[in-house]
Amino acid sequence: MPQMWVEPGLVISHNGVSVYNTYRNDNYNDPYTYRFTTDITEQGDPFDIRDLSCFSVDKERDEILKEAILLGEIKAPADDQ
Repeated sequence: MPQMWVEPGLVISHNGVSVYNTYRNDNYNDPYTYRFTTDITEQGDPFDIRDLSCFSVDKERDEILKEAILLGEIKAPADDQ
């Protein structure tokens, strides 16, 4: 059965940086828990939220992502990709 590309789900958009889900085996119904991307085409390198300096199990996902964006750890992909 042919598959169709679907935009990844937007997790958060903050200060001009958008973060999207990534998926196991490209299955939209099976997003990773800790792996995200800033590239809507999913061609860029994904990152693991647990590798961010502000990660803590006591913080909510969106709070961690916002803080990492403010710290410059997560940036929008370059326009020349």
